[in-house]
Amino acid sequence: MTKAVLWGMCLGALGASGALAQHAGHGIDLRHGARELGVMVGAAYVCTPDDRKPAARGESETMFDMILAEAGHEVAYLFAVSVGYGAGTGVEDGNCDAILDYVSGVKTRMFLGGAQ
Repeated sequence: MTKAVLWGMCLGALGASGALAQHAGHGIDLRHGARELGVMVGAAYVCTPDDRKPAARGESETMFDMILAEAGHEVAYLFAVSVGYGAGTGVEDGNCDAILDYVSGVKTRMFLGGAQ
């Protein structure tokens, strides 16, 4: 069993199968999945109304903690750095609804998987 498949199984059990474990199943490194998810989470933060930002930040921290526990510090670091990148690159106004829906779905799968 390859390391990527093993990580994918761990994350799948966690419930984070959407963005990270999906890539492991297609032979794509989990680090790539962490980067993609982080960019989307950062972009979603930009799209989040100001009164909801503290809750969104807390949810992102929980996601980081879950990724750290299941995939290790390298993957969690890539996720965290990518969140900052995603928040700093700007988002086209027309994309906010789709980004928020995507990230909300990932959070739901992660949190229903036993965390929080």
